[in-house]
Amino acid sequence: MQENDLSFIPITNKDILRWDREWAFYFHRHMNRQWFANLAYHTDATKEFKKSFQNKSADEIFHMQGLLDKMEIPFPGDELIDADLAEIGCGAGRLGRQMGHVAKSYLGVDYSRMAVSIARPLSPSNCSYFCLMDKEGIKKFKGSRDRVIARHFFIHNNLESASWVLRLANYLLKPGGEIIADFFIHVDPEKGDDFYRLASEDVDPQSPSRVVLFNDQEISKLSEVSGMTIVSGRTIEWQGSGGPEGRNFVKFQKPS
Repeated sequence: MQENDLSFIPITNKDILRWDREWAFYFHRHMNRQWFANLAYHTDATKEFKKSFQNKSADEIFHMQGLLDKMEIPFPGDELIDADLAEIGCGAGRLGRQMGHVAKSYLGVDYSRMAVSIARPLSPSNCSYFCLMDKEGIKKFKGSRDRVIARHFFIHNNLESASWVLRLANYLLKPGGEIIADFFIHVDPEKGDDFYRLASEDVDPQSPSRVVLFNDQEISKLSEVSGMTIVSGRTIEWQGSGGPEGRNFVKFQKPS
């Protein structure tokens, strides 16, 4: 599938406002200095951080403590060092600020204009950030990315939105480039049915961070509509701050 423009992204000003409000909720509820940590400059610490990626497996990188938080990226370290990376759902750039010291270049895109406005001045100069509404800016990066990261992002998308997100990844990736998408696997019976949505359902207009559940058939459907091939899938489980967490990490590859 060869996309010629970004008209397939159905974003509106209403979507931006919805996610700006959600990010204001994150900042208010999860009081954390890391949201506004300044990593714009190269230091001895950032140089050592880049070195720490060398020869590390995907599991080691995933569980590694970064400059601000745990990496939770299921790529081997050598596939990230000096690579051209993108992150879909970058938020306020907490990951981008760190990976800008590892990658050759870093592109972050997000629904929230407020979030990316925070990310820009706090990140290294090789990082670029765009609200999804800024399609002309994003177009400049067509076919330029080695890998796309989507950390804690696909779990909030239904089948419709995950489909165009993967099409965007295809648009940004070089031939043979890859994205690893995370799908939620743990269902906590104590949270009740209202906490989750099925991938076939509409997204929650009031709670954009609600968790969405995909089955294997729906994940295969994403491969078909995005024009990318599923090359691997693996489950990773860990102890999160709120209890056990687990994701199904599926690697999609753009045809060479």
